[in-house]
Amino acid sequence: MQENYLAKWLNNELTASELEEFKKSKEFASYQKIANASEGLESPEFDMNEAWERLQTQRVQETPKVITLSPFKSFLRIAAVIAVLITGAYFYINSLDETISTDLAENREITLPR
Repeated sequence: MQENYLAKWLNNELTASELEEFKKSKEFASYQKIANASEGLESPEFDMNEAWERLQTQRVQETPKVITLSPFKSFLRIAAVIAVLITGAYFYINSLDETISTDLAENREITLPR
């Protein structure tokens, strides 16, 4: 059996000899049942303009869902303040303990900051 017999059969293009050969195949009964069941089916009416208008009105009416990231921004602000405080404290503490030593019998003059 040729592969295009089904397409020809659905379009009523088979010759009498091809139709007899197609009816002898084991798939013919299944194809016949499908064809009989689908004869009564109709596609629903579809108006493209109406669907387009419905889509446009739906898009206008619905406001987009917006998620604010303000908690994350406030976390970053707090982290930046903590980083500045730690850095400032580190440099302040390291500048407090300045030790100056002299050798025996050595004189030095040091001016202290006010």
